[in-house]
Amino acid sequence: MGLQEREDRRRRWGIGYRIFIAVLILAAATTKALIEAKVWNVPSWVLPAAVIVIAASAFRDNVRAAIVKVRAPQKAARRDEAKMAVIGMLAKVAEDRGLPVLDLGASVFAIRNGPRWTPARLRERFDRTRPYLERTMRVRLADIPQASNVRWHKGKGAIGQCWEIDRPVHKYWLPIAKKQGAKDLTQAEFDDLREDVHMNLTLDEFRSIAAKYAEILAVPVKKPDGQIVGVLSVDLAARNRLVSQGPALKKPEVEELITTAAKFIQKSGVTA
Repeated sequence: MGLQEREDRRRRWGIGYRIFIAVLILAAATTKALIEAKVWNVPSWVLPAAVIVIAASAFRDNVRAAIVKVRAPQKAARRDEAKMAVIGMLAKVAEDRGLPVLDLGASVFAIRNGPRWTPARLRERFDRTRPYLERTMRVRLADIPQASNVRWHKGKGAIGQCWEIDRPVHKYWLPIAKKQGAKDLTQAEFDDLREDVHMNLTLDEFRSIAAKYAEILAVPVKKPDGQIVGVLSVDLAARNRLVSQGPALKKPEVEELITTAAKFIQKSGVTA
């Protein structure tokens, strides 16, 4: 799920919630009016209950709106700080490895547990209800490549494997794309690939990623107690002229830079 889709969903939920509150208040107000007009004879406790429902609903809605309004600037400020930290990290990686910063990109993913209404025994059986990684931030100073439309689960791609094993994962896509001819790969040929090559991706996902990225390094985002809450990934575009010289991101100093940025991201709340 992308950032825009997430915001649209929140907006729809917000509208739905306000409609529900409005209907509830209308029903309670109608009940109160009917009782006061003696059109509806009900027990004595119903009138106070209707008044309480109206007051509580209005109060809750106002409090919720006030909290969102107060927190919005703080949340935006923390997000801007996190974004600047990621940009700074990309600039440092580019400088240390002699890469154009425009060819580097980063994404922040937060762990989501899927719909709350889904029974735990079913969450792992269906793709749309399984725990997944939601992209909460994307930083790329160039317009291309575009974000990959992949729903990341444990063990899927370098990002999903990082989540699964709770350790940094590096993937050098360039030689795989060249050897397998990703664009012309058939489904039968794809099914015969080793797991460490296809990394639990579908054929369409494999084609998309192998064609766009030369390599990727994903590191876990953790709380101070060690609990993983997300993943920070850095990728190098396949268009880079230096990618044929070997992996550029598989270096301890690069991993350290990304890990440091991941710690700042966790504190900023971007993965909350």
